[in-house]
Amino acid sequence: MKNYPEKGEIVKYTLRFVKELIFAIKPKKFKANITIGFEDPSNTGKFLGISAVILEFLPLDIYLSGDFENEIFEGILETKGKTSVFKIGIPTLRYIFKKPIWRLIKRKF
Repeated sequence: MKNYPEKGEIVKYTLRFVKELIFAIKPKKFKANITIGFEDPSNTGKFLGISAVILEFLPLDIYLSGDFENEIFEGILETKGKTSVFKIGIPTLRYIFKKPIWRLIKRKF
């Protein structure tokens, strides 16, 4: 993906951000419906296969589907839990102002 040379850092920061949000929210309910597709359809298939094995052991309601024609990552997350604005706001601001994330946001908007 030539448009995003810092793709590895973006994924790393995004995963860290999601982890921080999960610990901040302490969800009692967690549902996700995610569609993912990589540049190479075989990579999409490998990812979905490995994910299916891992998700089988997790007590989460996550549905993954693959798009073998397009490079895509989109989804819907639904969580229910208790938290405060500061517990979510601080990690969100830290995430947004990371260099590769900020460049991506500026490029999109």
